[in-house]
Amino acid sequence: MWPEIDLRQDRAFLVLAEELHFGRAAARLGVTHARVSQTIRTLEARVGATLFERTTRRVTLTRLGAELEGRLRPAHTELAAALERAATSVSGTAGTLRVGVTTVTDTLAVHELVDAIAIQHPDCRLTLVDIGIWDPYGPLRRGEIDVLCNWQVVDESDLTCGPTIAEHPRVLMVGAGHRLATKTAVTVEDLAGETVNGVPPSYPSALEDALHPPRTPSGLPIHRSPPIDSPAQVFNMVAHGELVSPAQAGIRPWSARPGIVEIPFADLPPLPLGLIWCTAHENERIRTLAKFATASRDAADTVSDSRDWSHADITAVEGSELRALLTLADECHFARTAERLGLTPSRASQLIRKLETRIGAPLFDRTSRRVQLTPVGSQLCQELRPAYDEIANAINLARRTSRTVGQPAPTNRPHSFGHPVQNTGIVFQS
Repeated sequence: MWPEIDLRQDRAFLVLAEELHFGRAAARLGVTHARVSQTIRTLEARVGATLFERTTRRVTLTRLGAELEGRLRPAHTELAAALERAATSVSGTAGTLRVGVTTVTDTLAVHELVDAIAIQHPDCRLTLVDIGIWDPYGPLRRGEIDVLCNWQVVDESDLTCGPTIAEHPRVLMVGAGHRLATKTAVTVEDLAGETVNGVPPSYPSALEDALHPPRTPSGLPIHRSPPIDSPAQVFNMVAHGELVSPAQAGIRPWSARPGIVEIPFADLPPLPLGLIWCTAHENERIRTLAKFATASRDAADTVSDSRDWSHADITAVEGSELRALLTLADECHFARTAERLGLTPSRASQLIRKLETRIGAPLFDRTSRRVQLTPVGSQLCQELRPAYDEIANAINLARRTSRTVGQPAPTNRPHSFGHPVQNTGIVFQS
C-alpha cells in the first residue's frame, strides 16, 4: 500500500530551508506567517525532532533538518518535473482533437468551424466522430471523444458547457393528417393531451425535459410514449399520426420525409448548439477550439475570450491525489481502491478528477467493465513511483533517526509570534 505523504508540509519545509526566514517563506508560499509556523511545528511533531534552530537573529537547519532537506529536495524536484511533463504533453495544440456529433447535430455550423480552425491551426487535426444520439455524454466520459457538439442544456457537474456555435429554431413535427398540421404556428399549450416520443434511460433527463416538456404552461400533462431508440422509427410513427415530436428545424433526412409537416413553435426560444467537454479532460487543444468558436461566433478578427480556460496550477497537487492515482493504477477498480485508501468510491473518484483537471488530460479510461491508464496516466505513474517512494522514505528515515540519536522533540510552547523556541529565555522573532 502506498503510504500517506503531505506535500503541503514538505513544500513549506523546503521553502523555509531555502529562505531561512519565516516572512519570506510565507510570501513565497502565498500563506500567512503563522500558517508557515504551524505547518513546520506539525512536521516536527510528525518527525519527532526539531528541524530548525530559531534564535532572535536567524533561523538555521538542525543537522537532522539538513539531512531531511538533502533527501526531500531531489525527490520533490523529480515529482514536480513528472507532473510538469504530464501537463506539458497535453498543453500544445499539435495533435488530434476528436469532436463527437450525432445524426441531428452534424450540421453546417460544425463543418464550418472544423474547416476554419484547420486553416488557422494546421497542427491541430480535428476529426468528426459519429456517436449515438441517446447517450451523448457516455463517449466523453469514456475518453472516446474530446469534445461533444450537442444541444447546450447541461445539468452535469463533471461537464463544461463551452461556447455556442449556432441556434436552431424549435418546431413540432406532426403527420400531414394531424389536427395541428394546418396551423402556421403552435405553442406548448397545444401539446396538451398529445403523445411525444419517449427516449431511452441513457438520454440526459435535463435535455429530455427541455426538448419534450412534461407539462404545458397551464399544468396539463403531455404524454410520453415508451422509449423508442430508433430516430427513423420516431419519424415513421409521426408520419402515421401515432405521436408528435418537438424537434429542431431542418433535421435531415427526416424533415424532408413525405407525410411530415414542420410547424414553428411560437413560445419556445431557439435551441443552442455548442461545445461540451469533460472538465477533468480539458487541454490546450480544447481551449483553443473553444476560443476560436467564441471568436468566430462574435465575428472577431482575433481569437480572444474573457473566460479563463487554463487548468489549475500543478504546484497545488496534494499528496492524497497522488496516492489515489498510484493506488487506482495498481487496482484498476474504484471500489477496491477506495477500500485500500479508507475512502468512499465517490471520494476516490473526486481525487482522481481533481488531479486530471490539474494535468489537463484524462489519466484513466473508464468503462463499465474496467478502469485502465491512458498513455498520459501510464507515463506519469511510471515517473511518479520512485519520487513518491523517496519522499515517504525520507520522512520515515528522519523519524527513525530522531529516535536513534535521542534528539529532543520540539516543544509546543509558542513564543509571542507563534513559533516554538529553545529554552533560552529569548523571545524568537523572524
